[in-house]
Amino acid sequence: AATADGRRLSLSLYPQQQPLPVEETKEQQQQQVPGGYGFVIPRDQQQQLQEQEVPRNIPPPPPVGEDERPTIYTYVEQAAQYNPNDDTGDLIENWRKAWYDVGWDPRILDARDAQRLPEYDELMSLITDLDLIGEKNIVFYKRWMAMASVGGGWMADISTWPLNYFIRHGRILPNDGFLTIYQGFSPSLVSGTGDEYLRVARQIGKTAEKAIAKQKMTNEHFPEKYKDHVEWNDLVALKELKQKLPDVIKTRSDVVPKNKLFRDGLMQCGESEGKRAFYLADLKPTKEFSRGTIARKFLNDWRESCTMTIVEDIEVSKKARY
Repeated sequence: AATADGRRLSLSLYPQQQPLPVEETKEQQQQQVPGGYGFVIPRDQQQQLQEQEVPRNIPPPPPVGEDERPTIYTYVEQAAQYNPNDDTGDLIENWRKAWYDVGWDPRILDARDAQRLPEYDELMSLITDLDLIGEKNIVFYKRWMAMASVGGGWMADISTWPLNYFIRHGRILPNDGFLTIYQGFSPSLVSGTGDEYLRVARQIGKTAEKAIAKQKMTNEHFPEKYKDHVEWNDLVALKELKQKLPDVIKTRSDVVPKNKLFRDGLMQCGESEGKRAFYLADLKPTKEFSRGTIARKFLNDWRESCTMTIVEDIEVSKKARY
């Protein structure tokens, strides 16, 4: 459920994990099978893991009072409809736990927050053909409006999970609040003021408007090149904008993808040095584990293998406080 303003899920902070039902023969239970994110785990150990809270294995964050926690947002369309015991609800709740543990105040935005933006209708009017863009890509577009509506700050994808501490950058945004993306063009972790999110949302929308017009013209005049969709999303738009206007956004490499952090059967601790978060692309549930459990297990194994540090300050200014 959500509060009346729709900006925070009113789920318990540390609910009991619900095991996923698994029916197997005794022989199957004794087999060694891939579990979690690629480790080989015996079936009986997998069941034990499902039946208890995934351990957090985390040193205490730098001192911060409850009222001083900086906010980090993620966007989930119709978030209030998800139950904490289903897969999406479990993913949301585990994401919230992970960020809370390292000193943040994690909040969930949804379509209602995007619709509160006064410029919402203006921005949506740029998507002149919803079918060509596709529902999923429109959701990605709306998250920029939702962030503008709450005044900006930090936005993380639901597949982006914290590594090293950087809460000192929480309320005083890097780069004077100029829109900054921390995984190249991929908006897995973003910071900026509300005005910056609105500025970039407009530019993202204009790239969609052009892409739709181009595809419609192609469909009309060159039927052999007909497509019922446009190859467009906010990542594609950001890459296009950066190529045409190098100063439109700032980009960094402070988020590490899972396949670089864990490879050849080992956690690559060197890849996480100075990184703010890791990104789990194409995270999917398995028969054994929900997506939230997979991500939490990966995070906890990193914490057991590697040393958490504090990300060094980059350019900050009190002008960017939000």
